[in-house]
This record gives sequence, structure tokens and C-alpha cells, in this order.
Amino acid sequence: MIKVAGHRLGTKELESATITVEEIAEAAAVPVIDELRGRAVEIYVALKPGYKPSKEIEDKVAAAIENLIGKIARPKNVWIVPDMPKTRFSAISFDVIRFPPTRSASPHRVRSATPTLEGLSVPP
Repeated sequence: MIKVAGHRLGTKELESATITVEEIAEAAAVPVIDELRGRAVEIYVALKPGYKPSKEIEDKVAAAIENLIGKIARPKNVWIVPDMPKTRFSAISFDVIRFPPTRSASPHRVRSATPTLEGLSVPP
């Protein structure tokens, strides 16, 4: 759950709306701090083979979420990544997306070794 301006949004609901876009193979929704709304949504997507990243795809994702869920769910950012970080069991590693090795959750948080095998291509 991501609480945006008092509204609770399910991450699976956001991801399901995202993959309705033809070009999207995988999606992950994560919360980020927003000064105005408290929390906001960021969407990370991996494209199907044969598609190239573009602003048009980012806009399609945002529009799909807005149409299926509502304007409150519109993502703050849509990041197109070459591949999602995966655990050894091929599940998307949300911890790596939310707090990549270059970014920490807090100054006091100590990151353990990342449990992923590949796909550390998450923007800072």
C-alpha cells in the first residue's frame, strides 16, 4: 500500500494498470517522498523486446494509470529500465528498486549484500 494524499493505493493495482500498455513487459510501483502529498508513486518498467525507451511510452503508462485508477494515482515519475532487478527466485527485488546501492533509506540504515543475480539498472 502507498498512501498518497490520504488515499491508499495498492502496488499490485498500479502495476496491473501499467502492464495494460502494450509495450510493457514488467512493472514495479514504489513509494517516494513528496513534499506536497506526503508520498507519491514512482513506476519502474521494463519493455518487451523490440521496443525502445521513449517519452511517449512514459506518457502512455501515466495515462493508463490515470484512466484505470484515477488522477490521484498518476505517478510522479515513470522510469524505463533495461531489466528489473531480480532475486535468485526470479521475483522482482523491490528493496533494490526502492533503495539501490547508491541510495540509502536513511543515514542510519546499513544495506546488506544485495540478493540479486542481475539487473541493477535502477536510476538513482
